Amino acid sequence: MPLLSTVTINKKPGFRNIISGISGSTLTLQLLEIAKEQNSPIVLLANSVAELNEVEDELSFLNSSNLPVLRFSDWETLAYDAFSPHQDIISQRLETLAQLKDQKSAIILTTISASAVRLCPRSHIDSQRFKLSEGQTVSLESLCSQLISGGYNNVQSVREHGEFSIRGALMDVFPMGADQPIRIDWFDNEIDTLRWFDPETQLSSGKLSSIQLLPAREFPITKEGIQLFRQKWRERFENAPLSSPFYQDISNGIIPTGIEYYLPLFLTKHKASLTTYLKIHYSPKQEP
Repeated sequence: MPLLSTVTINKKPGFRNIISGISGSTLTLQLLEIAKEQNSPIVLLANSVAELNEVEDELSFLNSSNLPVLRFSDWETLAYDAFSPHQDIISQRLETLAQLKDQKSAIILTTISASAVRLCPRSHIDSQRFKLSEGQTVSLESLCSQLISGGYNNVQSVREHGEFSIRGALMDVFPMGADQPIRIDWFDNEIDTLRWFDPETQLSSGKLSSIQLLPAREFPITKEGIQLFRQKWRERFENAPLSSPFYQDISNGIIPTGIEYYLPLFLTKHKASLTTYLKIHYSPKQEP
């Protein structure tokens, strides 16, 4: 079977190239061949998580050109179940969505089910992400408020993505998209040092000069977001009692598990999808 260097690929916007009959490492090699020739991200839609994992593992060995590979995972939960996705999955999804804006060439790995789910608009991520740098002037109190507004949980000890804790002039934060949590040390209202630390031993390690923090949720937990949720809940669930624990928790700023499937109630516009982030527009007419 020939590699894609010998196959004609139509690069016109909206044109879909269908290549069938390949699998395994051959699929991964031909995926890389396409990616090397493109000036924009390409997407692999896997049928299952197992297939996605297989391609991702093969890319880690075969991607000699070090093309950026971004994964957009499924939530791996049942719709409207009383369970939320694991924080590591949410972290990975948010990191991928945040990076798509600046990627001129990359391979996006996702599943059919993950690509079909409605997402928050890009404006939510852009408005909630911010940068922390050594020497930056920002009070501990204002940063705490900003993290809570972004959906982070204030806990005793940081263990998972989306958590932070305060101990005197120290703040521990596990940013979404980061491999490790960070420890922030203040001198008055100025950030003195930023360090990585191990959540198991709680021991800090290497320093870093700056880091970008993403929101901890795929929907806004701001006052405006909660107010919009209350309004849309009453509009869409006319017979649902306002004494519902779910409604009361959100009204009080408590985020219950399984809230992710109610994302449309937090947004005035909720028509974003993975293709929106990738700026993919399909033409109604395709050449044969």
